[in-house]
Amino acid sequence: MGHLAIWGAPGTGKTYTLTGHYLQKPEARKLVVSFRNETADNIRATLTDLTGIEVQKDTVNTIHGACYRLLGSKGYADVMQPADYTKFQQETGYALTPPVRDGLTPSKSKGLVDCYGWLHNTKRPVKDMVKFPGWDKIKLSRKRSEEALKAYDQWKREHGKLDFTDMLTEVLKQRLIPDCDILMVDEFQDLTALQYDIFKMWAGKIKNVVIAGDPLQSIYSFWGGSPDYFQHFQAEHVILERSHRLPRQIWEYAVKVAGRDKMEAPKIEAGEHKGTITHQNHTKYLKDTGTWQGTTDNTVFHLVRSNYQAPAIAHEMARNGILWDGISGWTEQETAVLNVLIRAKQSDNRLIISKYEMLALLEQFPLNVFAHGGTKKSIRADIKKEQREDYGPLFGGESLYKILESPDPVSHMSHKGELKRAKFQNALKRYSKPVKWQDVQATTLTTIHGSKGLEADKVFLHTGITKNIKKGMRRDRAEEARVFYVGITRAKKDLVIVKDKGDNFPLPGVR
Repeated sequence: MGHLAIWGAPGTGKTYTLTGHYLQKPEARKLVVSFRNETADNIRATLTDLTGIEVQKDTVNTIHGACYRLLGSKGYADVMQPADYTKFQQETGYALTPPVRDGLTPSKSKGLVDCYGWLHNTKRPVKDMVKFPGWDKIKLSRKRSEEALKAYDQWKREHGKLDFTDMLTEVLKQRLIPDCDILMVDEFQDLTALQYDIFKMWAGKIKNVVIAGDPLQSIYSFWGGSPDYFQHFQAEHVILERSHRLPRQIWEYAVKVAGRDKMEAPKIEAGEHKGTITHQNHTKYLKDTGTWQGTTDNTVFHLVRSNYQAPAIAHEMARNGILWDGISGWTEQETAVLNVLIRAKQSDNRLIISKYEMLALLEQFPLNVFAHGGTKKSIRADIKKEQREDYGPLFGGESLYKILESPDPVSHMSHKGELKRAKFQNALKRYSKPVKWQDVQATTLTTIHGSKGLEADKVFLHTGITKNIKKGMRRDRAEEARVFYVGITRAKKDLVIVKDKGDNFPLPGVR
């Protein structure tokens, strides 16, 4: 097989093709590595279905998971837990927030441990910590931060502990190689500089290597990512030639965006279904809220470049009674409470409350409205132990029923900020029947980075950018063009480009 690089534009089936190569060598020892947990989970499930054999994490995992298993086989896998951070603070006086493990976007980077991970993943010196994307949230001086990280490293060594980043650095330091015949890497364009060093070490020792990715979707430069990793990999390069997702109009627009910054897109055949591209200014977007909500048959994304843009859109969605997933959106728990309130408003019969609904109500209303004695923790445990059709009489009692059936049950909720109140009050006006979680998921508000790997029938793509992004574009506009390439290619049918107030990325047609 040798080394193979599969370039797949959005919707061409990169992961499907990778699993096909996996199935071609049933007897070979294989390791499949991805960037995101969700991708690894999906590949494991797909391969299990196709082979009829349960595929385990020692075969398909994230790069962190694969490194963790390598270290575990050598007895070096005692990972920092939340209790360890508490113990570290008690012994050293430094308070460190446990690292964020569900993403690499700056908005999710909360503290010094994430900064520590950023320094290693970008291969930067400690003095560069002030350039960390989340530095403004760290309330220590650089000197004090350096002292804290030095103490953190020493404490881990003394206690035989590793954190999320150390899983990678230790594998590289000890030059640990997976025991496999074939290494496969999905989402290759997302690797950080540190992860790429690990990959190069592995690829130098493993005879057969297959990578799949799209260098035009390399958008994690702030974590040390680069499209060069894919393009410079010495291998046979093949291009997947057909996108089943993207209509021609949207693909050609994405190619145009890449081409303006001298990035070459692969020549592929787009889908035969029709696509549309329209432009709106911010004023028209706010007037047309009737087009904002998706359905299970016609999903909608609202994509913003930075988190700061999301609250205004979220408040407008709440004001219009729109259900949405993503930033400030409805949770499954909130949706369950909404359905109880809808039934309470509409039904003349006694309200029946399920186990999950009672647990959700317990989280959304204060303790004193529940008839069942105890703390919220003890009531939660009692609810979980019970098996009954209706949990209302035992755990809620008349006081809870009275609130649920009152004209304004939202006013009795705990932690009711302005957005939460608007979400519930306007959804109760809009919906007369219980809603499904799929109805909420049909509309998503997220960042372009957060939409990566996802798709929707209709995409509202906001072009507003921050001053810092605009400043960064003077050094390298191609990075920002790749971000908007990702946003554009989430659309399966309709792309609506929204020009925001202030600075905007100059997409074709945005004036």
